Amino acid sequence: MLSDNVRSFVMFILLAFSLTPSACAQQVNHYEESFDIVWNTINERFYDGGFNGVDWQDARVRYRTKIIKSQNDDAFYTQINTMLFELGASHLGVVPIGDTKQLGEAAIFGEGTIGIEVRLVGDKLLITHVEDGSSAAEAGLLTGFEVLRLNGRTVAEIAEERISFPTPPFTDRNERYMTLDEIDWELLGPLEDQVLIGFKDHDGNVFERLLNRRSRGAQAVFEEGLPPTYVTFTSHRLEETIGYIKFNSFHPALLDDLADAMEQLADTKGLLIDLRGNPGGAFGVRLQLAGRFVPERTIIWRYRGRGGVDDIYLEPNERPYEGALVILVDGFSASSSEEFAGGLQSLGHATIVGERTPGRDLVADISVLPVGAYFVFPVAETQTSKGTVLERRGVIPDIEALFTQESLKEGRDIQLEVAIDEIKGPRP
Repeated sequence: MLSDNVRSFVMFILLAFSLTPSACAQQVNHYEESFDIVWNTINERFYDGGFNGVDWQDARVRYRTKIIKSQNDDAFYTQINTMLFELGASHLGVVPIGDTKQLGEAAIFGEGTIGIEVRLVGDKLLITHVEDGSSAAEAGLLTGFEVLRLNGRTVAEIAEERISFPTPPFTDRNERYMTLDEIDWELLGPLEDQVLIGFKDHDGNVFERLLNRRSRGAQAVFEEGLPPTYVTFTSHRLEETIGYIKFNSFHPALLDDLADAMEQLADTKGLLIDLRGNPGGAFGVRLQLAGRFVPERTIIWRYRGRGGVDDIYLEPNERPYEGALVILVDGFSASSSEEFAGGLQSLGHATIVGERTPGRDLVADISVLPVGAYFVFPVAETQTSKGTVLERRGVIPDIEALFTQESLKEGRDIQLEVAIDEIKGPRP
């Protein structure tokens, strides 16, 4: 089992191909075996013994025959995930092996980038960051430009395709999260593929550009058996007394970088950890990083499962960070990002700035089914030290800060500005 290490790398999108009739015949037994494993596993290990109000025995009666008699893989994945999604939980689904896009977020698995970040601001998809020296920067793209089309499809068409088979939890915030990930898959991908982007500039003029992707960063294997991921990390001083750390996932490959950054920034008045766009990662990474901000052994999370509640303790670092801690989050900060931010917020060791997170936070395990698919299922519910459940709720910032098109046109990052002001404190 890969346990909690894969919990934020899994989305549940449908398989898009069918098998020949002869192949389908060979798969029938695998469908039956796989169904029984899935149903029994949920029956015995799903974190909520009440199955979130679903009659799980009745679900077996309603779905078993149609699933094991599926005509092809497309029908199998559709039906078995429809059954599972009745439970309304994140980190749950049957995912076919072999397609990176179906295994996780583009933020982690996407190989190349044109050098922009985008966010949904109201009903518009706006550029919120342009990387210096990127193909987007060379083409003249700026923050505040509205993205209209990607690779021949409108933003509305991309969103419609993604939400045609919604995945739990069924909230507006999670729907926006999944829509943004689908958009990211148009932007991030193989280096050999170009991105055709249509956009509207600050004056309302519409343009289209064909841009080359460039490498995002180092390739790293997250867990044996999974495709390689791409890790990005940056740390520096925004000012002499303010440190800044940003990384795209809680990846074990970044432990040394995080440790080095914490040592180099130990003398700062305040530290800003930017988790915007970070969909999560490994338990051990968030645990070790969180331990650098407590002076003594402390309970940070409680994991409630069928066997009871496990208390998760932080073990303090020899030199815990003594400055102010501000954590930036947004609607694309999920799972481990939510646990890290929500846990330290609950302890009173961090101020959270930005937007409310999507509420995708359960502890999951994974197995491989006879049909040739990953089966991801939640085994525990995360609670903060104060008993706050983060699934569905998400992390609510202490200070809300939202992008506006006007501020982006001015080249300003309002969220970052608010976070810096919080570290500096009240002006005399």
